[in-house]
Amino acid sequence: MSERIKVIVWGLGAIGGGAVTELLRRPEFELVGVVGYNPAKNGRDVGELLGRDPIGLKLTTDKESVFAMEADCVLWCGNLPLGAIADAMDADVIRLLESGKNVVSIASYHFPPAHGEEFRKRLEDACWKGGSSLHGTGENPGFWMERLALTLTGLCAEVDTITLDEYSDCGTSGTQKEIYNAIGFGVSEQQARTSSPLAEFWKTFYYIESMNIASLSLWGRRLDRFEHKPFYHLAEKEFILERTKGDRIDMHVPKGYVKAMTHHFHGYLDDEIRLTIRCNWFLTPAFTPFDREDSTWEIEIEAKPISIKSTMRALASIKDNTEFRPGDKTSPTWWATIIPAIQAIPMVCAAEPGFVFPTIFTNAVPDLRTLATRTSVIDYATPVGLGRN
Repeated sequence: MSERIKVIVWGLGAIGGGAVTELLRRPEFELVGVVGYNPAKNGRDVGELLGRDPIGLKLTTDKESVFAMEADCVLWCGNLPLGAIADAMDADVIRLLESGKNVVSIASYHFPPAHGEEFRKRLEDACWKGGSSLHGTGENPGFWMERLALTLTGLCAEVDTITLDEYSDCGTSGTQKEIYNAIGFGVSEQQARTSSPLAEFWKTFYYIESMNIASLSLWGRRLDRFEHKPFYHLAEKEFILERTKGDRIDMHVPKGYVKAMTHHFHGYLDDEIRLTIRCNWFLTPAFTPFDREDSTWEIEIEAKPISIKSTMRALASIKDNTEFRPGDKTSPTWWATIIPAIQAIPMVCAAEPGFVFPTIFTNAVPDLRTLATRTSVIDYATPVGLGRN
């Protein structure tokens, strides 16, 4: 492909800002638009908003102009689909797809069929109308379970269980304090359990989608049941998190309030837990209850004839043991989210209209003959697949 791929970035938060930086660095892409939500930033140079020299491209909050804009792909870095945001996001993404723009999202659409036939058909119809494709990705969900864990099963013949542990220093993400409170950090355990907007989110989005992709790939069927169990780690003493490196937030956590959390996600088949994702999130290495101090992922596969365990650690430099590069405020976890999305853009633009799922060359399956004809995990969704009706 000789022509540069024209990309719009939707959302200029911590992830969107990192995506803009990487897209500007790479000669394959031409950044043609950046969409924001804050009216105060409308019309301002994107480079200046990111604390760098002007780049000659202004942020816009005018969605209508974006729908009409010529572009190959929209990299969706907007807010999570919580409550009314989900409906608005779906409406915008459908219009983008209908306008002929491919969409790569880090916020949703990791496995649209998990949300029901009506939802799937709305998105797929939009793809066919615009001749476009839709792909949801990131690090978790998107990479560790769907791509890496499944790839590791290529060393196994029969898989019994997969467990993914994520350890993430959330204090470096640059998110607003109010969002941390909404997630459950720095509030009472009761408030974290009863008031978090993520309580309903977990039932429908993210890890239930990852696990269904894995279940379809490994065992040829969707999960029978999905379960979420949170556990909150409370501060033994008051601590104040200060902005010391990267884009670490300023935050106060009183004694007895939530300093860290572990979200357990279980996927069941025949009343047995076959897939588990544990998200172990903390605000700073100085106050973590875990034996990990930086972004780490552990994958454990219990299988036959061999079982596999792999540990991955993310830093700016493993050799120098540094978390950030000079002048870069983007955390390793955010980079691990951004890069898979950007790498997916050319493949999504070249794909046939419809959904693009993680592509795995081989992994453990009940019948190896199916690998010869399978083009996507979606082929396992029903006996005849979920193609265009």
